[in-house]
Amino acid sequence: MLPLKNELQKNEPLKKEPQKKEPDARAYAVGKWKEVMRKLYACASPKCKGRIEDIEFKMLIDSSTELCLMSREVFEELGIPIDFSINWSVGSANSQKMKEYGICHDVPVAVGGITARCRFFVLENLLQDVILGRPWERLVRAKHDNRDEGSCYTTIYDEHGNTATFCSVPTHHERNMAEPQESRIPLYMVAYLDSEYPG
Repeated sequence: MLPLKNELQKNEPLKKEPQKKEPDARAYAVGKWKEVMRKLYACASPKCKGRIEDIEFKMLIDSSTELCLMSREVFEELGIPIDFSINWSVGSANSQKMKEYGICHDVPVAVGGITARCRFFVLENLLQDVILGRPWERLVRAKHDNRDEGSCYTTIYDEHGNTATFCSVPTHHERNMAEPQESRIPLYMVAYLDSEYPG
């Protein structure tokens, strides 16, 4: 007499489904944070590509700079109006002081489709073409997101509610220095308005 179907099922050994291995949360965290937890002597500042008068420039985004700055070379390439009547000076964190060449009062800067009109101080011998300082950051409500893998993404806004998000520092950057060896890359300094500079 043949066994019934359900009896066959009872006698057969149960096949165990292979268990899915749960990820090791600690190992995941260590791997995810490995780059960002690397202690650095110097870390790259945010940068972006922007346009002034339909000409593209690489621009440094500097939260520690109280001014928006432009090199004289960029100013001469643009050929925009400039005011020579204002006698201000610019100081830096290493106590250097510079007189401005002039001030451009209303310069449209487009970054990621977001346009902001800023006041720019024009300086001789500026290491960067354009430095977007605190006035620009405040105007576009810039938000910097330092992410787990070590990159930085920046989000900016205009007065119409439009927004743009872009990678301002990649995870691996030549300016990220984990060793204290002498660097041939000049490091950036804070710039600020120095009202006590002798006329």
